[in-house]
Amino acid sequence: MNQLSLTLEPPKVHTRARRTDSDTSHQAAKFAATRKAEAERLAIYEAVRNGGDMTAREVAHVTGLDYIEVQRRISEVAGLTKTKGVRLGCRVWGLSTPEKTKPAVDAAGL
Repeated sequence: MNQLSLTLEPPKVHTRARRTDSDTSHQAAKFAATRKAEAERLAIYEAVRNGGDMTAREVAHVTGLDYIEVQRRISEVAGLTKTKGVRLGCRVWGLSTPEKTKPAVDAAGL
């Protein structure tokens, strides 16, 4: 019986640092490669899905994420859109569809 052997290897994670970058850049690149952004997008989506329309500051308060992290990621979240509302000078974000369902995640993790 001729059976091919199958060897599975973990996917390679490519860091976002050059060989000439400083050690801190390499550390940051490793952290970025751990799917931190994907986890942040999911937390933001879940906060708005469960809590209704929110500003980025409100999302940061609910999720425990840093306000700047939320500001950076909220526009990348599939299933969210800016509403016409403004609260305390901040844009309000809500679900882009009335359904309370989790959006499909594309290849980029959005």
